[in-house]
Amino acid sequence: MAYSREAVEEKLDRLDESQASIVAIAQWCLFHQRNAKETVSIWSDAMKNTPKKRLALFYLANEVIQQSRAHRRTEFLMYFSEFLPPVLEEVFQSLNAKDQARFKKVIGVWKERAIFSDRIFKNLYGAIEGGNPSAVSIVEKAVQNVSKKKESPISDDEPDLAPELIPVSNLYNKLSTKTSSNTGKLVKHKKLYDASFNSEHLPAPDKYISQLVELEKLNLVCSNNTLEAIEVRKDILAALNRLVESQKHWVETEEKKLENLQLQLKATKQKQDELKDFIDNESGEEAGVVSDDDDDDAPQYAASDSDDDDSGSKRKNVSVELNSSNTKKAKLASEELVVDGDEPELVTKGSLTPEPEEGYDPGADEDIEAEHNIEANEEMNTDLANLLSKLT
Repeated sequence: MAYSREAVEEKLDRLDESQASIVAIAQWCLFHQRNAKETVSIWSDAMKNTPKKRLALFYLANEVIQQSRAHRRTEFLMYFSEFLPPVLEEVFQSLNAKDQARFKKVIGVWKERAIFSDRIFKNLYGAIEGGNPSAVSIVEKAVQNVSKKKESPISDDEPDLAPELIPVSNLYNKLSTKTSSNTGKLVKHKKLYDASFNSEHLPAPDKYISQLVELEKLNLVCSNNTLEAIEVRKDILAALNRLVESQKHWVETEEKKLENLQLQLKATKQKQDELKDFIDNESGEEAGVVSDDDDDDAPQYAASDSDDDDSGSKRKNVSVELNSSNTKKAKLASEELVVDGDEPELVTKGSLTPEPEEGYDPGADEDIEAEHNIEANEEMNTDLANLLSKLT
């Protein structure tokens, strides 16, 4: 049926207090949630103008509100929070005591589930108490027990759910709706059953039959609601099992990922150690001197006292070799001139060499000395070159 005001009024005219009627019309209203404001407005008029249907209409509002909350639909919640307080203020006092208790019970369920904000609950309780200031103050104290940050038709203290948990949450809300609607019927069924079977005074047969027929109908409704609750619980179990299996898969995946990360960490540390050893070796080679001319193990000369001693001893050896090569030169240096009278005479100190004979040519000695100096220089250069090649 297409949505129209007449269609809504027709649905409300056919409404009764049975579970099937309430659920069916509530589903139709939710299907047309785009017209939530008009639907709630028509419902408000029906509450004011049809006293006999007020309890059924209030149960219908409860079903729409509960389902909207369960499926996170805000349209009906917003408009019911606007229309409910003035409607209750007008009609509540005209209800009988039994219906008033039922209304309060439903509002108590809303408050327990924090469906509306504190401000809305304050208005609702103020409306059903007829604006009694003392009653309103009692309601305020009760509402203060629930802390909220914002005032909106929808409760703001709901935690944000992960996408994987939303199906489970919806199932739990569905289960809560079914069990709450069935609780009152089970209580009524128990009382009627006790009156029919455990009472000492039974009614007349015709009334007894009517009572049993009513008990049968109530039993079927309770049984149907209980069966639906069982199915919802099975769906919850299936959803939870899917979550468990999904998490097992993710645990295996994360464990493999962790193992791979640990291997990469080990390789990273190993590479760091290799680079540090390489840098240390390079620094050691730059600090020392290595000779590879003859492929022998050559000493390295680092800055230490022992190395300084070795260098000093080598310099002493060089000095000794140089002195030995200059022996002839030193011999010539030991000679000096002695002046005796006017004529100088060549004298050699400590020498057994006889004086020169006749025919001695001093120039020949100078030639011999020059040859000795050349030979000494050649020997010195050869020895020095050999020593320097060893040092380098």
